[in-house]
Amino acid sequence: MEMLLTGLMLAASPVVSSPIHSGVVAASGGVEIRSLIVLGADVDRGLVGLKVVTTAKAYEQTDNSTGASEHVKPTNCLYAGMNKTPFDGVMLALLRSGAKDPDEWEVYAAALDGSYNGARCTPPAVSKERLAQAKAAFAKASLPMSAWSALMQMPPCGRLQE
Repeated sequence: MEMLLTGLMLAASPVVSSPIHSGVVAASGGVEIRSLIVLGADVDRGLVGLKVVTTAKAYEQTDNSTGASEHVKPTNCLYAGMNKTPFDGVMLALLRSGAKDPDEWEVYAAALDGSYNGARCTPPAVSKERLAQAKAAFAKASLPMSAWSALMQMPPCGRLQE
């Protein structure tokens, strides 16, 4: 089991990424992983289902080419069921042993304001469709989507940045 958890930790990093990119440097903040929850696992078949909860944090964005700075704040997208954590996003992923990339569905984006090409709020119809796609993929893989265990809780300094 320890080997499985180690593999999950290594495999999860390409699944979740920050919207901070394209020559823009963030001094602090951005999108951080708040929790990584194993929804199901089948070691014999090399399958792991994950729920990744991210949260948007304010930060200062500096454009390296011009030196201009902009304060970027999280956006409250008013997602259904997210009243207590209004700046959170949710992604579901299905990791397959030997697969180059995971199957992933960003149900809710952890959104930030600002003029760069970052994450925006996910429209309700899109989030419903992505959730339906994830449920279908988990069902096809015969992997339940009920929370199995909290794998890790990221500390405040555990934010993701490119």
